[in-house]
Amino acid sequence: MIKKHFPNQTVSFVKMDRDWLSKSYEVVFSNGDKIEFDKSGDWIDIDCEYTSVPTELIPARIIAQVSAKLFRSESNEDREEETAVVMRSSCPIK
Repeated sequence: MIKKHFPNQTVSFVKMDRDWLSKSYEVVFSNGDKIEFDKSGDWIDIDCEYTSVPTELIPARIIAQVSAKLFRSESNEDREEETAVVMRSSCPIK
């Protein structure tokens, strides 16, 4: 996943987190972006605070909902809005 979707990123470090019954891994890139995987290698969380999340990782239904809401919203050049989309593994990638 890292080589395919983040080819220009440099891995700064990898941290293993152990909970009572589970284990996860957090990959932190040199620019501060982070990816968290479960013990099977499936992603749990992608935090691209400084870059954009690769489009192919965003489920189609989320893209459709965000696009629909953006087209319905009023434009206001004087106000900046920040939109964050938090994706969890419960959103199936298809």
